[in-house]
Amino acid sequence: MNHIKLYPVAEGIKLLNKGGIKVVVISNQSGVARKYFNCEILKEIDLEIDNRLNQKGAIIDAWYFCPVGFDYAQEKNIVLPNKWVVENPKCRKPNIGMLEQTCKDLEWKINGTQIYLIGNKESDVKTAQNARGKGYLIDMEKHPEEFFRICEDIVKH
Repeated sequence: MNHIKLYPVAEGIKLLNKGGIKVVVISNQSGVARKYFNCEILKEIDLEIDNRLNQKGAIIDAWYFCPVGFDYAQEKNIVLPNKWVVENPKCRKPNIGMLEQTCKDLEWKINGTQIYLIGNKESDVKTAQNARGKGYLIDMEKHPEEFFRICEDIVKH
């Protein structure tokens, strides 16, 4: 797991944590359905990232991923064995299935003023808009410092 590149996000996540804002990772991972890797490997990667962030005092409250094209998984009879796998066919961003599952699991109500998504794809911003929230698009390769600025903006709201 040493090959995992972790962007400099710990300080921003700690800022959100201190501000009482829950931090949840939602991720499209169609590589599972295409058998590039399986759910267990993906979970190991997420746990490694979680451990590294925890060592820096940054807490992720929950992790969710959508392993589809769901249709592909059904067509190929791929078993999705894990509770933290959102199996709803509408889980793939920009649909809000993972957000709905998060809210259900954590007993939150979806309220657009409380949903912020930070992502590297337009689908992340669109997901936020679909949930009546605010989306932030960031290129972590070119502008990793923007993550902290975005977290500051979120905490101010």
